[in-house]
Amino acid sequence: MTCGPVRGLVGGRPGKKQREAYREHVESAVRQGLRESPWERLTAQVLLGGAEFVQAMRGLVRGEGREQTSLRQLRSRPSFTEAVAVVEGLKKEPWEKFRDRYGDWGRDMALYLGRRLCGLPLKELAAAAGGLDYSSAGTAIKRLERRLATEPKLARLLAAAQAALKNDTMSNTEI
Repeated sequence: MTCGPVRGLVGGRPGKKQREAYREHVESAVRQGLRESPWERLTAQVLLGGAEFVQAMRGLVRGEGREQTSLRQLRSRPSFTEAVAVVEGLKKEPWEKFRDRYGDWGRDMALYLGRRLCGLPLKELAAAAGGLDYSSAGTAIKRLERRLATEPKLARLLAAAQAALKNDTMSNTEI
């Protein structure tokens, strides 16, 4: 079989790039109608299954997370709702009251925790904070980082919030 003319139908220069383009073209045709490839649901390059299966397996997986990146990815992360609850406890005020205050350390800390510990993208954080622009969420996080360098009390509050979230996460999942 002569492959060159067939692969040439997808364009590109002959060689590896052309073979990759042809493979992608054929796979997309085969997958047409499928919602997603099962490999797209692979969690941390270790587990393949639904959310319930992955959650059940998290408790069984053992190893050194510092050396095995897949194990780090399997660690449970706190939700943004949990981060907000911790900050509400520190401020002794509900999220709805301080969420829209420009420069409020509580809002900025919740966004910081959402980004750093919860691993949320700025777009999701901005939406959770009442529809901010994602660049405003990023600015709020940077503002908090600058304040941490000059305000030891704020740094202690952040450390307490991080410890509370990490302890809660570790009690739920052991890796």
